[in-house]
Amino acid sequence: MAIRARAKRAARRTVTINRAPVLTLWAAVVAERLGFRRDEALTFGRAVAGLNAYAKGKSLGIFKPKPKGKFGDALAAARAAMMHLARAFPAEALAERGCAPYEAFRPEIPAVTRGWGATGALDLARTAALAR
Repeated sequence: MAIRARAKRAARRTVTINRAPVLTLWAAVVAERLGFRRDEALTFGRAVAGLNAYAKGKSLGIFKPKPKGKFGDALAAARAAMMHLARAFPAEALAERGCAPYEAFRPEIPAVTRGWGATGALDLARTAALAR
């Protein structure tokens, strides 16, 4: 009943806003309605809006497509090493502290390198070995 009353009051208001947050909120509301938790739904909404913005920017020539396959022919091996590591933890532990294993295997970036997108070496043997 409270939601219906708020919706009726809101129907008389106008909000000046960019489309991206509207799409984000709508996708989140739909995801919640489909049974996702609120935090999951918001993440989903952000992803939908981000992909939509990228597609629009690409069609306008603002964003240039980047080459696919960052892992190249090592994708299957990288995924296998990460799956092996993920299976070494109970799901609850990954949900609570999933960044800790990543921090242990992520590529090392030299301290003198600045900016996003800097590259480093991902040691797949070290990644798989962390499962022990």
